[in-house]
Amino acid sequence: MMEIEGKPADVLLDLYRSGTSNVTEIARRTSSTYAHTVRVVNRLEKMGVVRFERKGRTKLVGLTEVGRKIGEHLDEIEALVKIARLGAEVEALYAREVKGKLREEMDQRKVTEELARISKQLEPLQSKEKMLEPILRLRARMEEIEREVKGLVLG
Repeated sequence: MMEIEGKPADVLLDLYRSGTSNVTEIARRTSSTYAHTVRVVNRLEKMGVVRFERKGRTKLVGLTEVGRKIGEHLDEIEALVKIARLGAEVEALYAREVKGKLREEMDQRKVTEELARISKQLEPLQSKEKMLEPILRLRARMEEIEREVKGLVLG
């Protein structure tokens, strides 16, 4: 079983994305209580993935090198899961609104709007180089569906 899941994963991702921060801010951004976040951060420190540093009277939490690598991988996994979920949405849309229907029976506006909504959710993921290939495959599938709905499919 993974030791870094749930709130510990949320905290690691937050620190990976936001950088060094205090526990109060981490708790706010991860929708957790201060006390629970302190326990999580202390556990992560014992694992060697976060470190504490003082900046004046403030105690800050930052990632160690190992923590940064874990954060990077968690970020990639989260992006791949989102791409997979969006792919499932595209296929469900196709099955519900397009597959086996005559063009006159299809709601072109609805399909186009749904594909645009899904496309908008893909945009922030495109900046992640490792996500480009699965995103391009999903976008190609979306374009194929859109062409079919608009009657641009040959054969």
